[in-house]
Amino acid sequence: PDEIKVTSYEVRDLVGYENYNFRVYAVNKYGQGPPVDLPEAFKAVDPLAPPDPPINLSITDPLDDSQVVNWQPPEHDGGSPVFGYFVEKSIAGTNKWQEVNKEA
Repeated sequence: PDEIKVTSYEVRDLVGYENYNFRVYAVNKYGQGPPVDLPEAFKAVDPLAPPDPPINLSITDPLDDSQVVNWQPPEHDGGSPVFGYFVEKSIAGTNKWQEVNKEA
């Protein structure tokens, strides 16, 4: 492969939503040194996209006519801060979803 003379490089032709590991070696006239690896895999995603779904959905304070729905923010915000959420409900066993809030 061609040597890179700068300290950054755009890696192209990645498959979207695949996880990748990256490593870099330094090279001088005496040879190639040991690599440095990213500590964890990196997912190839468009940096500007809708957020991932919220996580850890749960119910607390159940009553016969109301439920408190709880969640945590998504792990990835899609490159823009999450500014709100929409909640929907459906009767179990149906696929008829109804909005319960009109504004995020």
